[in-house]
Amino acid sequence: MCVTQQAIAFKRYNDRLISKWPGDEAEETIKRIKSHKGVQAVLIVNKEGVPIYSTTNDEEFAMDHAALVSQLTTKAKFTIQTLDPTDDMTFLRICSKKHEIMIAPDKEYALIHDETRTLKARHRRTTTQIRKEKRHAIVQTKRRLMSVDQTLLTGRSIIELVQILGDTTNALAATNQMRFETLQEIRVLLAAHEKDYKQIEQIIESGIVPILVSRLNSISPLDSATQTDGEVYREIMWCLINITSGQYEHTKLVLPAVPRLLEFVQGSNHSLAEHAAWVLGNIAADCKEFRQQLIANGVIMPLIKLLSNPSKKELAKISAWALSNLARGFEISAKPFADAGILPVVINGLSQPSSSATFSEEIVVEAAWLLSFLTAREEAF
Repeated sequence: MCVTQQAIAFKRYNDRLISKWPGDEAEETIKRIKSHKGVQAVLIVNKEGVPIYSTTNDEEFAMDHAALVSQLTTKAKFTIQTLDPTDDMTFLRICSKKHEIMIAPDKEYALIHDETRTLKARHRRTTTQIRKEKRHAIVQTKRRLMSVDQTLLTGRSIIELVQILGDTTNALAATNQMRFETLQEIRVLLAAHEKDYKQIEQIIESGIVPILVSRLNSISPLDSATQTDGEVYREIMWCLINITSGQYEHTKLVLPAVPRLLEFVQGSNHSLAEHAAWVLGNIAADCKEFRQQLIANGVIMPLIKLLSNPSKKELAKISAWALSNLARGFEISAKPFADAGILPVVINGLSQPSSSATFSEEIVVEAAWLLSFLTAREEAF
């Protein structure tokens, strides 16, 4: 069989960049992969795409890709999948029951874990965290401004703070003022430990999230003589922004607040709408499960309305970002976005000349991402 007729591992379908791999590091890469305990199989091809080296834990042999597939599947020990994440790169994945190896044409690597399910879950968590940390650069200044007042820290334990905020037995104004200051301290702690996941975990485990959600859902969260309800709501939502910028398990605890967050998004207070949109955007960034829940709750239309008013640039930017997070992933249909009227809004904003542009550069970036997600699926859109 001719080499060009075989389903060769690592072969790039357009053949434009095949000559760039494997390069001078091929032998070094082979040794590194073989040194890992549990590696089941490795296949290396030369610059022309011809398999030149392969190995399993049972024996070493040289054969083409088709023969390797036959050898491994006959033994019923391994499965091999060819993945195509982009137009110009093919990945080979070789799996046993407990291990998984993934190798790419121009950057070879092995991912080995005790269980394939653990690998997939960890990979999902990692990619989500990376995506959220990229967004951190956008809000870093604002978070720092809201957290610089270290005088708010009293040294009380998080358990004490949660008990004070959660206590509903005393509604005196002075007591509610103390609760408001406690809320501020919790917000500062969440921001201060933003990268310290162990500390954040301790704060979450204290039971603070249900209390925050309960206060957010209240018509009058804290009857205080010195703070308005808007100030209280803003502090609560900033806590939720920090919580939803973390782990999946933490973000999930905030889902009961979604209906109330939608009310703020649709309200007349732009500051509260901005904070609510940030929380929704963080939730949407996490996973398919959360995106589908948000869409089912009707978040698309309110966010589109905010995007349609680019005079409020910060609010429009956050709305565009939240919508782009909602549209991520091939499992999310473009239909609900199209039905809500997103395409005319985005296309009109992107097509304006620079001299009269309604979208700022930051909004353009988010809107372009949003449009790319929406047009990558159903042909109708």
